[in-house]
Amino acid sequence: MGQEILVVRGDGNYSPYEMQEGSKLSGFHIELIETVANRLSIKVRFESYPWKRALTMVKQGKADAISFVGKNIDRSQYIYFTPGNELSFAYSGLVVLTNRKSEFHFNGRQLANLKHFKFGHNLGFIYGDYYDKAQLDKSPFNSNEQLFNMLRIKRIDIAMMNAGEFNHRLSVNNKTIKKLIMLDKKVAIASYIGFSKVKKHQALALKFAKAMMIFKRSPALLVLMKKYQLEESQVANFLQ
Repeated sequence: MGQEILVVRGDGNYSPYEMQEGSKLSGFHIELIETVANRLSIKVRFESYPWKRALTMVKQGKADAISFVGKNIDRSQYIYFTPGNELSFAYSGLVVLTNRKSEFHFNGRQLANLKHFKFGHNLGFIYGDYYDKAQLDKSPFNSNEQLFNMLRIKRIDIAMMNAGEFNHRLSVNNKTIKKLIMLDKKVAIASYIGFSKVKKHQALALKFAKAMMIFKRSPALLVLMKKYQLEESQVANFLQ
């Protein structure tokens, strides 16, 4: 094995994409990155940090890349978001208490008719301009578990969350989402492995993207998707 790179990530559990049990990491993103890196004779070392610290490490050149990162104008100043390096094509959804579902009406684009409600989201995450730029009453929290608790005690009315993760918890009867439901309309956003501009990794990002696209067009991708129970819509851009 030749080159070694440090890939940082948020220190939470985002099943089925990235999960940490003790020192063991697993998940669709982890295996996808490792598989592509192996094909390039690159060794990947993953380290988990609070999300803002992980971003800062890439910004300062203390890490080579970051996983599960969404693109926005600020991050594009220090991260290469290279086409082909999308890890998953996620959908963000609005989670509410099941017995309050009828109170909320979202068309999948604008949130203006929900502006009188209190929103919660994960600290440092982006959800697309429809939410990030909306003038709403928003509060950040450190984990989805905190978000769910705030919903239950009605400190917030709506929680933003990755729809794939919510559905995964639903499929395994995870007790953290008891009495919660996600509204039908959802908004898509790509999550990348983003490479550091400070470390001048543009060539590496392009090489990685080329190898990634070759893998995404192979039958091995479908095997990996099946392992983590991912549907085509969650990796729709891979299959075009």
